[in-house]
Amino acid sequence: MSKKSFFKKLVNYLKNSFLKKPSTNKIKEKASSVEIQEIQKKTKKQIYITTKGEEVKSRMEKEIADFLASQKINYQYEKACRLSTGRVVYPDFYLSDYDVYIEYFGMLGNKNYNYSMRKKIEAFKRDKIRVIELYPNNYRKLGQIIKIRFEKVTQRTFPQRAFIDFKKN
Repeated sequence: MSKKSFFKKLVNYLKNSFLKKPSTNKIKEKASSVEIQEIQKKTKKQIYITTKGEEVKSRMEKEIADFLASQKINYQYEKACRLSTGRVVYPDFYLSDYDVYIEYFGMLGNKNYNYSMRKKIEAFKRDKIRVIELYPNNYRKLGQIIKIRFEKVTQRTFPQRAFIDFKKN
């Protein structure tokens, strides 16, 4: 691939990744796996692709998306959520059939991130927005934790679609 072609693809990738919220394009439609690897090397940004072909920002978000897909639960990635203050946030997943968000808080320990996380949680509670909060230590039993927290926030039984916990160890 020529340098010019590479940088053109890189600029398009960055535009689509950072200027559009939420991203509706699938990265598989934008570039081949070889091109993705080249972009990763140049930008030092890891790219995670779900089983549905969507680009997400972290390995845990990929695991969450793949779990939801395996359970045939419809979701939207980073759907805008307007708070009562007028501020718009983008929780990681929105389960449209249940009016529930899933937010993965993966950067614990960063002072600014922790502050922002607490403010976001307070806003969700204040606005009575139903959210399943997930953290790095939830990884090993991800499916079980999503199921339990789903039932807690919705007061409904988790959809029984051949429940599989692929992180069970």
